Amino acid sequence: MCENNIIKYAALTNRGMCPSNDDRVMVDGTIITNSTLTGESENHLLAILCDGVGGYAFGDEAAQIASEVFADLAGQPFTIEEINIHVTTAIEKANNNICEAQAADTAHNDMASTIAGVYVHFNDFFAFNIGDSRIYRFRDPYISQLSADHTEYQMLLDNNYIDKDSEPNKKAKNTITRFSGHTSTPEATVIQGENRIFAGDVFLICSDGLSDVVIDEEIENLLTGQDSLMEKCRNLFDKAIANGSLDNISIILIEAQ
Repeated sequence: MCENNIIKYAALTNRGMCPSNDDRVMVDGTIITNSTLTGESENHLLAILCDGVGGYAFGDEAAQIASEVFADLAGQPFTIEEINIHVTTAIEKANNNICEAQAADTAHNDMASTIAGVYVHFNDFFAFNIGDSRIYRFRDPYISQLSADHTEYQMLLDNNYIDKDSEPNKKAKNTITRFSGHTSTPEATVIQGENRIFAGDVFLICSDGLSDVVIDEEIENLLTGQDSLMEKCRNLFDKAIANGSLDNISIILIEAQ
């Protein structure tokens, strides 16, 4: 188990091949876009990635609104039970705030955002997501996906309408079924682990600009080794670009020491 409770992090968000960036990254209270961030925290850390829903206007504003709500929770030493309550409340507030922005201007009618986050508290973690931004845990040499993909494609898979080996339908894969900015508050997929963090564990939060084009084995290879967390963020970004990503790319790495 982790004993010294030092949590290191690195984050990168970049417009990639797009003209602008609809992603927002928040770590420990700091929100960035088209930038990088590194640091460390003692005992607890909250990190959030919000991806403005592609194809709709003002997705960047929706992502900013959601990020600001969660930034208010940063820096506070919640227990896992407490963070569960606060995250539920924050998801509702973010959804309401985005819906209010929609109502204030008809041009904002369809603005929406995904939310994916990890809270680390000593040896415990709490991961949650809405949409298709992903959360992985890397325990050398393997990664495991903690988040659920809230997409039409995943819904078809879960209900056995298609086989997992079927070629993904692009429209179904890109159509998300849960997002912040809906008339009813979306329910997050939550996974929590008490005393489930070991020294060297790395949590990866990423937008679909990475996960759509970089397969698990490539992520594992790029997270293995002695590079710094920021170097690993940049290596993942470069791989996504090399593999043909046409989306914004955001990456957060959190390492338990």
